Amino acid sequence: MRPVDRQRINRTKPAPPPAGSLPPDIRIRMGGMTTGSGSHPYTLFGAVAGGVSCIAADEAMTMPSADGGEDRVLVSRVSDVVAEDPGERLWQCLLPALAETWQAVSDAGIEPGRTRLWLLLPPAHSERGRDLDTRQWAEALADSLPELEAERITLVPLPAAGGASVLGQAAAALSDEQCDAVIFGGVDSLGDELSCREWARAGALKTEQRPDGAAPGEAAACMFLAQDQAPTTDALPSFRLVGLAHEIEPNAFDTDTRPMRALGTALGAAMDAARVQASMIGAAIHCDDGRPAAALEWHQVRQRFWPLRLSEEQRVAMQLGEIEAPQPEAAGEPETMHLAPSLGWLGAAALPIGLALAYERFIYTTAPIDTCAVLDIPASIDWAISAEETMPSDSAREHASTWESMKNRVGRGAVVLRRDAK
Repeated sequence: MRPVDRQRINRTKPAPPPAGSLPPDIRIRMGGMTTGSGSHPYTLFGAVAGGVSCIAADEAMTMPSADGGEDRVLVSRVSDVVAEDPGERLWQCLLPALAETWQAVSDAGIEPGRTRLWLLLPPAHSERGRDLDTRQWAEALADSLPELEAERITLVPLPAAGGASVLGQAAAALSDEQCDAVIFGGVDSLGDELSCREWARAGALKTEQRPDGAAPGEAAACMFLAQDQAPTTDALPSFRLVGLAHEIEPNAFDTDTRPMRALGTALGAAMDAARVQASMIGAAIHCDDGRPAAALEWHQVRQRFWPLRLSEEQRVAMQLGEIEAPQPEAAGEPETMHLAPSLGWLGAAALPIGLALAYERFIYTTAPIDTCAVLDIPASIDWAISAEETMPSDSAREHASTWESMKNRVGRGAVVLRRDAK
């Protein structure tokens, strides 16, 4: 797909978040995926759980280094994608994953005319997302997938609130009597030169000499949601969507003086909706950009739900001097898996890839778990590189207004999933 003139861009705006709880008894079945680790959830699980990095230095892309030389950019790419144009790379990443998911829907016996598609695309204002015409994409997708009408396709540029807010809207679509299944997915490709230079200007790009930045990643993943009463005939493994919440971060750009709160609030609300306690979470999957701030944010959440504490007997004995200060142990802390060290920052594809990883973790027979939390942590840098760089303007006052509005949109989300006993 070729880029179109920016003046012709026509984007589908997401509907307001649905009120109330999710529709009941939603099962998620895995479809297709493409990542730097391969095209199957078990290769994804092997890379992330095994600590295998799919990130490498790009020989053809360098940035000026502090000593006046060249510094190679560290990226993660899908090996089968050969296009250089960012829009073409997105398309080549997405189509195999979406075609496999469409076939899975057909194999499940669901009528194509009763299926909807919700797809996350790169942020609208980003370098990689500015030239995407969603109307053109919807028409191309309808041509590529038999019997899927363009009117049943919703394409949403990743909002600052995060992908979890869009997943909630997609799940709510199952309340429509004319809808038996919703395909949910996302695609992103951040390794193009314009995107990398955008991040480098903000000091947020991972290079050989700057390991604390975010590595541009590339991926696509799709799955489909259906309720128990949907007329499915397949025996595919699935898991249940039992809790979902997203919150706006009030301190997104004041982290030097205030703690981040939205992730913990969203996780607490999602666990409440799922009727589970923190000790019941078997695994937590982190969909973040891998920068140090993300680790500190998780530390704050950990201290809230899985605090390190001594037993009362140990505390009293220590105060009396009867024992030295023992090393406290966390009570019921979940195993953690981070996408970024293996795949880099995946943008609009981060949450769908996190769901795919949860799918594989549920069917992994060693140390099985029953409940998993997927943490949706959009990279703040995508919206806050600076008012001048992301939203060019002739007015300093308009810069300030734009900056203030961005501060009130960056969010965090949490999705709680449960192993399906079916």
